[in-house]
This record gives sequence, C-alpha cells and structure tokens, in this order.
Amino acid sequence: MRNSQGYCLSGPSLQGASGGTAFDSDATAQIDLLLQDLVIDTRVDAGTANTGVVTALSISGQSVFVTSSAADILSWAPDAQLEGSRSLGIPISQNSIVNIKATLDTAGSCASTIGTDPLPIGTPVIPINALGPALDYCGGIGTVTVAAAASTGVTATDTTVDVTILRPVRLGRLVMSQTGASSVTQLVVSSIKLNQMELLSGGSNSEVPFSCFDRTSTDLDGMVLDVFTETPNAVLSITFKSWAGQVATVHGTFFCLPA
Repeated sequence: MRNSQGYCLSGPSLQGASGGTAFDSDATAQIDLLLQDLVIDTRVDAGTANTGVVTALSISGQSVFVTSSAADILSWAPDAQLEGSRSLGIPISQNSIVNIKATLDTAGSCASTIGTDPLPIGTPVIPINALGPALDYCGGIGTVTVAAAASTGVTATDTTVDVTILRPVRLGRLVMSQTGASSVTQLVVSSIKLNQMELLSGGSNSEVPFSCFDRTSTDLDGMVLDVFTETPNAVLSITFKSWAGQVATVHGTFFCLPA
C-alpha cells in the first residue's frame, strides 16, 4: 500500500524545440523509496519519437552506469518491451536526488519518471555509497557510425565498436536502435564478443537481424546476454554488417543482471 508521496519520482521536463537538445533533470525523493522502472519519453514537435543518448544517470552523485559511453535513450521509451530489465531496484532515502542527463538528436520535448515503492516506515536505508554492485544498472555503446555497403545488397561493410566495461558485471538485455539505413533488414549484427570470446552461437557467417535488438522486440529472454565480465575493464565488441546504401547511426544499451 502506497502512502503519501510514494508514487512515481519525476523532475522537470524539457519542452519544445526552443528548449534545445540538452536534458538535465533532478528528481528529489520526498520519502524513503525503492526505485523501480525508469521511463524517458522524448518527442519532436510533430509528436514522433525522438532519438538521442543518455549521457549520465546518477543517484546522490553515484553513477549507475558501468561504462563511460552513452546509452540509447529509446531503451527507456514508454513502448519498450523491457519490464524488469530497466528496473533500478535501488533503495534511496528521503531527499536523495536522481539526476538524468541526455542529449537529443533533434530539439524537442523530453520528460522522465521512475516507478517507486515506498519503504516501510522504520526500515533502515543503506547509504548509497555502500550499495556496491547494486549500483551496476546499465552501460552504453555510445554513438556508432556504421558505414554503408561497398555495393548495396552485394558487398557488405563491417563496422566494429569496442566498449570498455569498467566493473565486473553480469550482462543482461542488449537493446539498440538505428537511424539512416532505409531498410533495417539490410543491417545485421555479425559478431558479439566479450574479451574476444564470441557469444553468437553460429559460425563466421552469422547475421542476426538488427531488429531483434529493437526495444519493441518481444523476445524478452533470448536477447539477454547473461554472461559475466569477471574482471574490470572487460571489452564488449559488437560488429555490424551493412548491406544498405546509406550510413547508419546506431545507439545502444545493455542492462545488468543481479550478480
């Protein structure tokens, strides 16, 4: 049962194209809370979904990112099939501040909220700087420019991004979006490696449809990486193969599982 001020934690929104492309919002908890799913909705003036990246997410000054690379803002879109994966699961005390910073690709509107559960009165809240691995929430792959095919539909071009994961974590759901390629079926993922260990089950000719990593994909379990990085500064390498005649811009996020 929720009590006073125990339902959804939000800060100020960014409204309209005149607001620019920088979203920086502080949400201050009025009571002790357990943080659940984060949702970020960003739109261009026409009302269509905007694109961009989340550059920082912190709680009382502690980052919950496990990479220094930005994450795909659409991973937190209202229509994302990511219930559970994007739940923070972090307890915070009264007056704690959750800060979200994002850069939008197009000037427009942006607002966010975090589902919350009130903690029973008298329940001790662990200090945020003592939570350790509980703060390992997600990582980003940054912004990847995927080169166009050398010959559309005939000769593909490979582009690889290497992402350094700062702390040992258990990798969960991988989510990505793209703009630029006119046909998403011409964009595939041909390799996913962790410290040079191939994770894809097929051989060297693997081509996983890019759409499988979309936020609306209903394969909630199959797209979970579920592998431990084991050491700090592990490297996640993703290779994109493009058969398309256009350059594609890819953003991506991976969420962490409880270790």
